Amino acid sequence: MKRNTDLDFIRAILIVLMILIHIVSFGNAYPHLKAGILSFMMPTFLIITGYLVNIEKTGRQMGNYLKCLALPYVIMVTGFSVLSYYMPVRDGITELSLSQIGEKIFITSIGPYWFIQTMIICGALYYFCFSGRNWNDLRRNYTKRDTYASLFVFAVTLLLISETPALSASAAAYYFIGVVIRQSKTEWSKLFRHEFFAIFLWIYLLNHDDWYDWGSLAIVFSCWCCISTLLFLQHLLDAPERFKDISPKIGKVAKVTNRIKATLLYIGRNTLPIYLFHPIFTMAAKFYHPLFSWDPSEISFAAVTIILAITGSLLIAKMMEKTKLAYLFGKGKLLR
Repeated sequence: MKRNTDLDFIRAILIVLMILIHIVSFGNAYPHLKAGILSFMMPTFLIITGYLVNIEKTGRQMGNYLKCLALPYVIMVTGFSVLSYYMPVRDGITELSLSQIGEKIFITSIGPYWFIQTMIICGALYYFCFSGRNWNDLRRNYTKRDTYASLFVFAVTLLLISETPALSASAAAYYFIGVVIRQSKTEWSKLFRHEFFAIFLWIYLLNHDDWYDWGSLAIVFSCWCCISTLLFLQHLLDAPERFKDISPKIGKVAKVTNRIKATLLYIGRNTLPIYLFHPIFTMAAKFYHPLFSWDPSEISFAAVTIILAITGSLLIAKMMEKTKLAYLFGKGKLLR
């Protein structure tokens, strides 16, 4: 599938929001805003993830994909678990033992890394339910009935697995929505369009905190509104480029918006390393938080922390590539 830059743009905004809600002081200052972001952010991420996973691979290729998720997951969860023993972390371990660390790795996870765990479980089940056959030889004869049957088996399997602590039923459901969109051969651009009215519907949905539960149908609509609104924002960023020949001033604006968009697309292509490493910076932020006592709104502190978290995460990934430490995560390159 050709790379969809719309999805890169959306993922960039979502990863920024994710870092924002992981800044403890900001979340404490704006609890309702944090709850609102949490209501749609990860479900939207899960839909996009389910849509992007390509199962038309050989077993070795799919195994390599899962390995490149599993290795960083195990390393980061182990490190985060050990850290949680010494620092106050929600759902941290109470004793430094292999049994508790193993429980975090294989069952309950810890911190933000539950998302990687969900990707591994759902991705493996997705491939298992749909393949069982050689894609290179049989995809031409793979009928709609086969697709529906595989989707049914996948749904039932997810439902059964979600009865365990290792997988949330609601998280599996949003991943499944992305899979259905992919398998229905529906073009992303036809299902999600830049709609101005989506902003107002989104505001209305987010204004009802009793609809924030992931099991609510309102969150499905909120995800659609999120994607459509962000696509509208991207459309606005593209506007100066379309009219840059009208005047030199618009041409200058176009250069700025093009740089902003290029930066966001780069971030969107590299959400995985940012997702893996950003907790290092959000946890370290508490040490320089007193320097921002002049801004009680916490906005300046949050903005600096987001910039440091993204830049720092990308630099760590770059350093790991140059020192060959990236192979600990199963591949030589972490950045795209």
